[in-house]
Amino acid sequence: MRFSVALATLAFAVSVKAQAVDPNQIDTCIRDCSIEASKKVGCISPLHLSCICPNGQSNAQFQGAAVGCLLKNGCNLSNALATNSNLCKYGVDCVAPYKNCETSSGETICIDPSIQTCASGSVINLQRRALAVANAGCTPGQEACRVFGGGLFAYECIDTQSNIESCGGCPMDGGQDCTSIFGATSVECKQGKCIVSECEKGLALVSGRCK
Repeated sequence: MRFSVALATLAFAVSVKAQAVDPNQIDTCIRDCSIEASKKVGCISPLHLSCICPNGQSNAQFQGAAVGCLLKNGCNLSNALATNSNLCKYGVDCVAPYKNCETSSGETICIDPSIQTCASGSVINLQRRALAVANAGCTPGQEACRVFGGGLFAYECIDTQSNIESCGGCPMDGGQDCTSIFGATSVECKQGKCIVSECEKGLALVSGRCK
């Protein structure tokens, strides 16, 4: 029943403000579920517009894959649809000094033109090089994680085994934000897994989740 209600909400929700999307302004809860859903349908990320928005239209498979995560984590369904709809209709709008750059794989990212280039075919190689450099700068136990919506060199070092917002992996690679778990009031990240110890009043802790 909840699933049907969610689909109905998604189907009829209307964006309050129709405009291009700044990747860095996407709600964390919606962002994380969008990343998870994009992987499930074979897209690189929620910014892989040719995959997420075939022919400029919202991908029903992508939206369907996101519903479960959105419900589980208590995300705003109307905002989720509005964000996806705006991405498909108006695309990405990187805030200055960043500029839009479409990679050879079809993903739209934001780059800083003062230090980066967006030459077709070279942007991916530059990105791989940047990741190698970033990894070399991380301390043992940390990994270089790409910053969502950032440029080619936008990486941060994260201990994905204990970081409560990137538990089990980088945010763009399936890591979980433990703080967004539905109903949880006390949670931590241990050995790459979110551990819930307390739930909101009226909910019970069942098999590690609040229900």
